Amino acid sequence: MEHKWLEDFLILAETRSFSRAAELRHVTQSAFSRRIQALELWLGAPLLDRSSYPVALTSMMSWTSSSKTSFVPSHNYPHFLF
Repeated sequence: MEHKWLEDFLILAETRSFSRAAELRHVTQSAFSRRIQALELWLGAPLLDRSSYPVALTSMMSWTSSSKTSFVPSHNYPHFLF
């Protein structure tokens, strides 16, 4: 797993938009989507419900958007502190 996958997921959880999140991460939408899929594969669980717009978090991950600031700094911060 790569840290950038976690950063990607947190931005996606915040924006609820693949295109906006990819723009913020300075990658193409297709590359961003592949990175999110790689994270899901690594975790062995779906993180997102892609059938709705805006994209929704699965029940497993719904806590992330409300509590992310308690364990991860702002996405503007250069690295994670776990």
